[in-house]
Amino acid sequence: DKFSNIKFSKDIKFVPSGLAFKTKDKPIVITHLQFPGKQIISSKDAINSYAEFFK
Repeated sequence: DKFSNIKFSKDIKFVPSGLAFKTKDKPIVITHLQFPGKQIISSKDAINSYAEFFK
């Protein structure tokens, strides 16, 4: 599993393929997001556009 070696300092880590969320067993990587009333966007675009949301 290519994501099993991700080291977390917090519950969310930004990785090249998206947002990695720490779970009990192994990380979950989110590649696309859709905020209410908005279009589907890549995680990278979400990080750039909604920086305050991820603080």
